Amino acid sequence: MAYVPGFDCDVFVSYAHADNEGPHGERAGGWVEALAEELQLNINRRLVLPKDTVKVFTDYELPTNKPITPELLARVRGAAVLLVVMSPYYLASDWCRRERSAFLDVARDRIAQGRVFIVKYLDVDRREWPVEFGDLEGDEFGVFDPEIREKRPAGRFDHREPQFTQRIYALSGKIAATLQRLSREAAGEPYPRAAEQGAPRVFVARATDDLESREVELRNHLASSGLQVSARRHYGQGSRSAFEAAVRDELAGCSVFAQVLSEARGPEVDFDDQHRLPVLLAELARQSGLPIVQWRDHHVDPSRIDSDDAHRALVDGAMACGFDEFARRVVQAATAPRRPPPAPRPSGVVIFVDHLPMDSALAEDLRKILFDEGFDEVYLPVSKGDPQAVSQHLKQLLEMADGVIEVFGSADAASVVSRFITNKKHLRLSQHEVAAQVVVEGPPGDDEKFAEVAHALGPLLVVQSAERLERAKLAPFIERLRAARARNV
Repeated sequence: MAYVPGFDCDVFVSYAHADNEGPHGERAGGWVEALAEELQLNINRRLVLPKDTVKVFTDYELPTNKPITPELLARVRGAAVLLVVMSPYYLASDWCRRERSAFLDVARDRIAQGRVFIVKYLDVDRREWPVEFGDLEGDEFGVFDPEIREKRPAGRFDHREPQFTQRIYALSGKIAATLQRLSREAAGEPYPRAAEQGAPRVFVARATDDLESREVELRNHLASSGLQVSARRHYGQGSRSAFEAAVRDELAGCSVFAQVLSEARGPEVDFDDQHRLPVLLAELARQSGLPIVQWRDHHVDPSRIDSDDAHRALVDGAMACGFDEFARRVVQAATAPRRPPPAPRPSGVVIFVDHLPMDSALAEDLRKILFDEGFDEVYLPVSKGDPQAVSQHLKQLLEMADGVIEVFGSADAASVVSRFITNKKHLRLSQHEVAAQVVVEGPPGDDEKFAEVAHALGPLLVVQSAERLERAKLAPFIERLRAARARNV
């Protein structure tokens, strides 16, 4: 008897027998067998059930030289969830093809219902995947082995390998959530409530591997709230244009962008060797003008992310709170009355937000506010590279800027004054009026040098370190900027 009412078994594992090999090629105690046993154990633990309540069925006890039987096909059709072990052997197996067809023939929308999961055992070109699986992401079980200098399945030589058990645990969370949803639907419980036609749609960004279970939890919560949720898609990462077009197409039908973040930078993309997927998705969401709600666990310390400034800023800007509170905020944002379309963005207005490297977080906050106010061209200084090129870049920005903001956060007063003297020299070369503002994080105290810079450059705006920068505080600067721009034109 299955955990999900109305089904003969809960999870059916479809795989090629060639992939069920033990550490030394033996069939007994093979890789798929270890996967199924550990998966069943973790699913039951997550659902707080006796260990044999949810059963993960495989056919590894059947002879490999026998044709697929009607009984086995019936078992496939009666499964609540299909788990595919993807590999070249799977694609070449007629047995696997018939299992897949039997499952999908019962209800062609099972993939859309989230009832098909894919374990990526060995790399397979996505173009060779069965067409039915086109939009499924799959769970990566491949790891790079430095000893053999190539990628191999996690757990291939040792079923106790941490990377193997960690990936199984993440997968078990997604399958457990799906089984719980199917069980409650079968029992007539209003969980999740089906989204009505025209209900707001939420773009849930693909999570990093360590947060996949949180992503599933969020998706289920949104569905239970009657909201539509974007499909978890592969966005054609072979080229930037194809990737951005696919993401923008998905964003266009959504009311809010939701993202769960951690210190993990996420998967690489082929067209950008500096930014990872989470940063790219968030930037496209920002450009779309959608409300953005991001979450990180309160134990995550953004300051420990020292290899990727963009990812550190992304994580630092996320709300650190309980996950239930985050999910509630996403629902609120999705169901809030839609804002009127933004006014046309002014063209040709250049703003330079100058800061030293240790104050990048505050500078990023300022840039976001200015973009929301309708200013597209907001630039930050380059801090790495050839010193002469960096100096030239700073000079060009100051000479072309319509507005300049000097940010003083963690930087000491001596560094601030030195930077100011350099900037003031370049500003004299500007051929037009420049609006300016000095932003200090934390009280400037009695240090007269801060007051000296503020008096020479522009009004002083103090932001207490414990508070968020409020856009209303920048209103006077924005008005001066627009007035200066009008006079310059």
